[in-house]
Amino acid sequence: MDDEGIGQLIAAADPEMQTADSEPTLRQMEIRDRIYAGIYMSSMMPARGVARRRWAVRTPLAVLTAVLAFLLVVAPAVIRTAPASAVTPRPLPFTPTSQSPQDVLEMVKRTVATEQHSGPRTPLRESYSVGWYLQLALGDGAVKSAAVIAPQITSTVWSADLSGRTTISAGAPYSADAGDSIPAADAPVKGTVLVDTPFGAGQFETPIPLPPGDSTRDIVNMLKQAGLASGGRGADMIDAIVNTFSYWTLTSEQQRVLLGVVLAESDVFVLGSTVDRADRDVIGVAADSSSFPGVRKILLVSRDTGRIVAVEAQRTTEAYGIPAGSVISYTLWDVDK
Repeated sequence: MDDEGIGQLIAAADPEMQTADSEPTLRQMEIRDRIYAGIYMSSMMPARGVARRRWAVRTPLAVLTAVLAFLLVVAPAVIRTAPASAVTPRPLPFTPTSQSPQDVLEMVKRTVATEQHSGPRTPLRESYSVGWYLQLALGDGAVKSAAVIAPQITSTVWSADLSGRTTISAGAPYSADAGDSIPAADAPVKGTVLVDTPFGAGQFETPIPLPPGDSTRDIVNMLKQAGLASGGRGADMIDAIVNTFSYWTLTSEQQRVLLGVVLAESDVFVLGSTVDRADRDVIGVAADSSSFPGVRKILLVSRDTGRIVAVEAQRTTEAYGIPAGSVISYTLWDVDK
């Protein structure tokens, strides 16, 4: 089974899904990349509300789920046919500290109490992030990956009537090997608009349509709306946070409560201090995923504001030619627009 054969199976499941020469949607590419990276999230909720273009998928959910389940079985077998040479961003260097999760929470409480102007006064129906996901593809009988790190800037603004707009544009590309030049053909120019999708009233899809409250109960309910299953652990909570942040910008007090919920989990541990990819002093807290074995989810918390400013996913074991320790995705929030 090769890449073309997999594509034919998907087309057979729904011939109207897309033509052979049409471009895949951002959501399809994200699903594909997460399948190849071994970290596909079981939740089928849209991560960024991006859909509804002329090539939008019209496959019934049951059929799509069956196809994805097939890919999860077949894709690793295909990928193992040849070693991969995955080129990924350099991992952040963490300096160990003596802080416990409770110490980090106390730091956040003090910081939020003194930084009165950090974050919005009320939760906002908007999201602004810079993100990158591992790109793997099959070609010439081997697994290939791009040597260029090409981040994408996602901006979503929506209203209570479920109207809104999502735009995705190209961030500044850079080489995984510092100092290498970036050929123009290898990545879109910074600022290039990749997706611009308006939504009329009632068209924007979100699992959290109403503003979340400030109590622990409110925040836990928000995480459940964002896909946290009963019994979910630290890494599952981080996944739900990423989904939440795709739609909402929370207040600093809400983030404090949110961090209290996450840091109370016994599988969450402190990695240490570092400087994130936007040159901010942060503390890293992490949890190894049981839903996706071999993947570690890392939350980065600002020392200056006490807010969650980034998340990263990292392989803890080798898989599909991706070495242990490789960064397979990152997302930055609270960055300058």
